[in-house]
Amino acid sequence: MERNKSSKTDTESLLNPAGKSHVSTETSDHKIYHADIDAVKAHGNARDAMDINGGDEVDDFVVEPPPTRHELLKALSRIREYVDGSNARKIDGLLGSFTRQLHLEETHRMKDSTINDFFRSI
Repeated sequence: MERNKSSKTDTESLLNPAGKSHVSTETSDHKIYHADIDAVKAHGNARDAMDINGGDEVDDFVVEPPPTRHELLKALSRIREYVDGSNARKIDGLLGSFTRQLHLEETHRMKDSTINDFFRSI
């Protein structure tokens, strides 16, 4: 399956914005699949323990943080490699919307600052 050059450039700019480039390790599809299956099993085991023990075991269950923006974009671009035609254009649109949403959420998490925040008073 062939990707066009502009899509590859767009994907690279999403994954490695200017000034924020870094080397990432490749994760195989097999590892991603097994990590997902393990997470589903762990969640199911915790839920079963809660039903049996009245919730005693849930406190011991460690919740992993959600995937980072970079990890999500990397996964989506990986999926994009295997899709052709109109579905590829739909995925490109979704990637654009998703990126805008992530930037908007990041903006909302920012804290207002003033010039006085950067200087100590004497």
